[in-house]
Amino acid sequence: MGNATAFVAADAATFTVGYAVMSVAAYGVVAHDRTPAARRAARVYLTLGVVSEVAVLAAVVLVVHAGGLRLADAPAAVAASPHTGTIVGLLLLGFGIKAGLVPLHGWLPLAHPAAPPPGSAVLSGALVKAGLVGWLRFLPLGEVALPGWGTTLVLLALVGAFGAVVPGVLARDPKVALAYSSVSQMGFLAVLVGVALLEPDLAPACVLAAVVYAVHHGIAKGGLFLSVAVWRRHGAGRWRVPVLVGAALLALAVAGAPLGSGSVAKYAAKQAVAPAALVVDVTALLPLVGTVSTLLLARAGVRLVAGPEPGRDGLDAPLVTWALLVVGGTAATWWLADRWAPALRVPRLDAVTLWDAAWPVLLGLGLTAAAWAASRAGRLPRRLTTGEPDPVVPAGDLLV
Repeated sequence: MGNATAFVAADAATFTVGYAVMSVAAYGVVAHDRTPAARRAARVYLTLGVVSEVAVLAAVVLVVHAGGLRLADAPAAVAASPHTGTIVGLLLLGFGIKAGLVPLHGWLPLAHPAAPPPGSAVLSGALVKAGLVGWLRFLPLGEVALPGWGTTLVLLALVGAFGAVVPGVLARDPKVALAYSSVSQMGFLAVLVGVALLEPDLAPACVLAAVVYAVHHGIAKGGLFLSVAVWRRHGAGRWRVPVLVGAALLALAVAGAPLGSGSVAKYAAKQAVAPAALVVDVTALLPLVGTVSTLLLARAGVRLVAGPEPGRDGLDAPLVTWALLVVGGTAATWWLADRWAPALRVPRLDAVTLWDAAWPVLLGLGLTAAAWAASRAGRLPRRLTTGEPDPVVPAGDLLV
């Protein structure tokens, strides 16, 4: 309820209440299993959540004081405020914690393995998007150019988008690898927000691209986290092959493979940032996020299959709802982008466009195959491939 309230709020007060309810309620999701690891992860989450709440509340007070009580008026009020820099800094800090922006991301890889798979689906699919929604609602996107803040956000976002690959591919728990994939994907989204801060003329296209990408990622990534539970219940029975195929389709969609919803979202993002003048060529770097995603998702799949023997449950409600997410996470974004975001161009099915979407995923699969072959030949230390006795990089990395 808190998450939905924050998403549909029309004024700053309602948004703040919904955001606070969502933040506090998520503690129970993380601490659900009541194990020492779950309690520790929940404490870390709640601590950072309080920091987020304080920063967001302080920013909202300044926004309302500047005349931005209605969310439709907030960006213009922030742009006209004498405290614009302070407000933007507080918003980037507060919502950056929820969005998993580096170096504020440490709670994500701790919370996901602690929470049950449905809880992880909610955390990654919906809760982290509250940070993005907050940025889109309050930041002065399209109102004023803020090159300092915009460049800082783009650089931090790129560090997260690519830096997540190191702890992620060394993770022992498949849900930790999936968590670092979320850090990488949210870095991709933060690049769009940073470009919109830098160049107001590009803000409308960047905002639309961010919304399309968020819808795709919320459905597909939520489905991937649920795939962990579905595999553990159905992976050894007659549903083994359908589960493997469905999980693979979701993974390819998240990585941005051709014909999947991720390819639509990433094509829209690349078109939106192409005209931007930045210190780095983001149009050349963004496709490589697909390679990072492929590596992280492949690692998650390997660790999941190498885990305990899955069950043989028959057809049940969780399997049906997961199947609906497979359809929504792989195809729905095409229809949504075409119907609700006509300003964005949907990729054409020509050879050049298909290859642009395919090569980052193929590169990731090639690197995965090379690592697998090296592991089979005994050329990699066992600790790198299995994480035994302890992971090389602990979940939470910088925070730990």
